[in-house]
Amino acid sequence: MKNNTLDWLQEWYAEQCRGIGVEGNGILIQALEKPEWLIKINLHVASLGAKQFQDLAIQRSIHDWLICKVQNNCFHAHCGLHNLIEVIDIFRQWALDKNQRIWKKKFTVEKAPDFKMLSLFLFREDEIKH
Repeated sequence: MKNNTLDWLQEWYAEQCRGIGVEGNGILIQALEKPEWLIKINLHVASLGAKQFQDLAIQRSIHDWLICKVQNNCFHAHCGLHNLIEVIDIFRQWALDKNQRIWKKKFTVEKAPDFKMLSLFLFREDEIKH
């Protein structure tokens, strides 16, 4: 059974790599010990670095949550164990949206009570193993 979101990410990345070297650029999807996911997508190759992205934090429960932001030409996300596909789909919709009207209508930003703690964890570079 195919997953359209993962298929899209695979094809999107292949398209970004055509005709250029991508050393130091790419996609990192890392399973953390908690269990949680950490996702980094380098935007240098995709020329998405200048595109506006509104930071996003959603917490539905202690295990069902995500935070996403773009920082230093990189899409960063950190999410609960069952939110990986949702985060990739958020990236996909943002990357494909030419005018961000879909983005603003589709997602509701909810501030998580512990968003500050989550965002501090997400952006600690020493937590990321390459």
